[in-house]
Amino acid sequence: MKLNYLLLLLCLLAGGALGLAMLEDPGYVLLSWHGLTLASSLWTALVVASVAVTLLFLFLQALLHLSRLPQWWSSWWGRRRQSVALELLERGSDALEIGQWTRAEGLLFKAARRLERPFSAYLLAARAAAAQKAMDRAQHYLALASEGGHRLATGLARARLQLDAGAWEQATAELHHLHHDHGNQVEVIKLLLHALAKLGRWGEIAELLPSLRRHARRQDGDAWVLERQAHEQVLAHIAASGTRINRSHTEQRLRAYYRALPRRLREEPGVVSAYAQALIDSDHDDLAVALLQERLHRQWQSTWVELFGRCRSSAPAAALESAEAWLATHPHDPILLRALARLCLQNRRFGEARAYFESALQIDKQPETYAELIRLLVRLNDHQAHRYLIEGLQLMSGKLPDLPLP
Repeated sequence: MKLNYLLLLLCLLAGGALGLAMLEDPGYVLLSWHGLTLASSLWTALVVASVAVTLLFLFLQALLHLSRLPQWWSSWWGRRRQSVALELLERGSDALEIGQWTRAEGLLFKAARRLERPFSAYLLAARAAAAQKAMDRAQHYLALASEGGHRLATGLARARLQLDAGAWEQATAELHHLHHDHGNQVEVIKLLLHALAKLGRWGEIAELLPSLRRHARRQDGDAWVLERQAHEQVLAHIAASGTRINRSHTEQRLRAYYRALPRRLREEPGVVSAYAQALIDSDHDDLAVALLQERLHRQWQSTWVELFGRCRSSAPAAALESAEAWLATHPHDPILLRALARLCLQNRRFGEARAYFESALQIDKQPETYAELIRLLVRLNDHQAHRYLIEGLQLMSGKLPDLPLP
């Protein structure tokens, strides 16, 4: 505040001094040019010169702004165009999410034509067209999207549209091309595995899985689930491709494939189940029995117990004895009781099998247990089969109304 007062005081003093100087000697200025003369006091000339310089400066500024007018107009129009395009993109995205495919496609195509970077708009327009089964238009939008680069993302989008449309062969060809150029991209590998699984080309899947294992992050849950499921399918494929003539060769292929898996996969319950099921399907039940006994000794899994009961062991009495030992720790497990009943059937101990089936039904009324018990009672010519048949049908169809019956 004091500084402001001091500056004001200095300005007043300077103004006063200047006024005194003007009164004491106003000065004299004479301008002459081609016979024309102009006389004035020094101070008046200085004021006129200052005003002239100021006007000249303002005139030059105006000219400069006028010279930039086209550039300013272009910049303003570009911003306006992008603003409209973003609004169209937002409206088109909303329409796409609520299923208004035709409206969404139109809005997104308009947005893409206005946007400086139309890639995302073209991708969304392709989705909208594909939802209308207009695959030609969808492919056209994807081709436009790829013009600005983004070939990997565009290729993945094209493959997803083909997968959604059930065009497995086309999707596989597209993904093989992407895998050749971008072999370390996990999403490419996962989609390719999915397409190959749809085509049942399990041999190619087996060759591709190590690539997934190398590049996928351990925390990528989807990748690891896909890998496990693919290995299960490969094991089933090996078993299904064998015949009774080459049983030994099939068993060697199954054993070699399973042993080549990483330890964490060999310990995965689903993979163990798939391996055991493959051994059963290829008529190597004794190997499946040995595998399941060893696994169940370490870890209890109902799926393994179910498979154990389905094995046709060459030593059914020993298998039954092993299963009966598990009753001590799992006396109320309906899966174990059903497995025991099946093992009793293999040993032709039909009365005990019936008792186990009935005990299992008391704990958990499963349709499969009903079917097994009814089949046994029918062969025994036991009239109780009708009662269990009705109970089983009611379980599958719901409670029947209480109606008069003959």
